[in-house]
Amino acid sequence: MNERFTLESTVTEITENDRVNKKLPIFFDLELYSQVKWPFSKMKLKNMMKMTKFPGQDLVDAANFILERREAGDKTTIPIWRGLPDGEAEAAEHTVLVPFVSDNEDRPAVIICPEWENGRQKMMEEGLKIAGMFSELGCQAFILNMREGSEADDMGRAIRFVRANHQKLHVLSDQVVLMVFGEMKVPARKLYFHSKRVKDVTHRYDALRCEPEELWIVGQPDEDADKDGIFFCGSEVLCTDEGKQWLRERVIRSYRLIKDI
Repeated sequence: MNERFTLESTVTEITENDRVNKKLPIFFDLELYSQVKWPFSKMKLKNMMKMTKFPGQDLVDAANFILERREAGDKTTIPIWRGLPDGEAEAAEHTVLVPFVSDNEDRPAVIICPEWENGRQKMMEEGLKIAGMFSELGCQAFILNMREGSEADDMGRAIRFVRANHQKLHVLSDQVVLMVFGEMKVPARKLYFHSKRVKDVTHRYDALRCEPEELWIVGQPDEDADKDGIFFCGSEVLCTDEGKQWLRERVIRSYRLIKDI
């Protein structure tokens, strides 16, 4: 079944589709639709986009990504929290890794943390596109969907989770990098320099390190630019040939990864 959505689809057709609607909030901010809902619920997206600023293509791309994962039998998301107190468990429901595991060969891992925008992470722009680039470079990539206000805890848990499950995820457990966008560098630095302040109330993976081997920050260099294990790349060049070359060099230099790219 090769069902796909297009700009000929309506928002209602996508958001009420049982094959995508449970996972859709992880990848797309449905609040954007609630702001312009009437009278567009049954209007084709291509027409709706002419009359509003609704990001219809992002909605289509997110829904089709979920469909493609389902049809391929691949995991769309992997929950990383188990055993949280009742008051925290519900809030962590969508704290997940979106895996881009290319094959069964153990490879370096990159955990990608998109920046927040209007209360949502930029999962499409800074998540899916970048994860695809890392897969091409021979890494196992994971996008981390986090809880706002608990980013450092979620980053630490994600790294420990990947290390603990490295055999299932086909990851080299001592080669895990954290890549963050924009202001995500603040909680990432807390994790990198002050890991003892990071909380895991379950204590499930306490025996494992929560610090990444390296921290890659997408943004302008600052006072940490010369510190060991921290590297910067400008956001404006990341998806250009220059940015791809930067990623290629970092992967090869950090992991001595031998691959004809």
